[in-house]
Amino acid sequence: MEKLKILVLYYQTDTEPADVVAAQVLEALKANGHNAAGAGIFREVSEIVAAVRRRKPDLVVNLCETFAEDPKLEPNVAGVLELMGQPFTGAGMVGLVLAQDKVLTKMVMTSHGLRAPSAIGVFHPDGEQPPSTSGNEPRFPALVKPSSLDASLGIDREAVVRDWDSLVERVRYIQEKFADVALVEEFIDGREFYAGVVGNGASATALPVLEMAFKGYEKGEAKIVTSDAKWNAESEEYKRTTLVRPRRLTAELEASIQNVAKQALAACNLRDYGRVDMRVRRGKPFVLEVNSNPYLAHEAELATAAKEAGLDYNGLIGQIVEHAWRRYHPE
Repeated sequence: MEKLKILVLYYQTDTEPADVVAAQVLEALKANGHNAAGAGIFREVSEIVAAVRRRKPDLVVNLCETFAEDPKLEPNVAGVLELMGQPFTGAGMVGLVLAQDKVLTKMVMTSHGLRAPSAIGVFHPDGEQPPSTSGNEPRFPALVKPSSLDASLGIDREAVVRDWDSLVERVRYIQEKFADVALVEEFIDGREFYAGVVGNGASATALPVLEMAFKGYEKGEAKIVTSDAKWNAESEEYKRTTLVRPRRLTAELEASIQNVAKQALAACNLRDYGRVDMRVRRGKPFVLEVNSNPYLAHEAELATAAKEAGLDYNGLIGQIVEHAWRRYHPE
């Protein structure tokens, strides 16, 4: 493809250093021959507008996962770019809203004939039967987590509950600490897989499936990826979870997981790249989460899966840019 003038837009507070992924993406873009520069934004919409107007890019690589210290505002960054008529990589505002609201995501999955854990959104943890978006009662054991946050925020060892009193207590905790609707979903006790996809429509390619391996867990202990397991390298949970290429995975099951991933991303109107987290129970994949604009660091799940497919980091970033550019220039 032709060489582009690209702006890498990333979140940057006034007190913390920039996320390393911004520098990694910039390096990859330059290695692919593009004229790339970065711009950090924090809490002013004018920062986005000014960065785009100053750079006048052919394409923006949108790495913003939050805005003004509020992850729920992530879709608004894409919305501003859309209002400006600025081409950019990844999901648009509608797709980000769909994928961010986990209650809504579950409804979208089931409406498209895909399996997902039964789930309800709880708004008033008052000890009474909570309102439900689906008319279902909670099924125990259940996993309770914030409905619109990612990165396993709000998930710890107490997140899996097995009775009504524990459920009410956990819902109160989620609402008080995170000011968010609590998602109560059936806990699927099965193998956990991650399926990355790059591309759009007929050109979408599913990457090799990865598995989260759990080790050292006691019998009956819930195997879940907590916040510490993801981010705290000194924690016991971090040391007991490892992302691996699964050994005992039939070609048929892997193809099924990959197909579900492509359908789930399309159903949520996601673009260019994405990742779907699933658990398999009795040979059937259940969609846990649909990840829009998943983390693009060297060591993250998408880049790891790309390596398994023989696609190095520069190639992965190059493909994401190319797929985004084709959306705006189909000819």
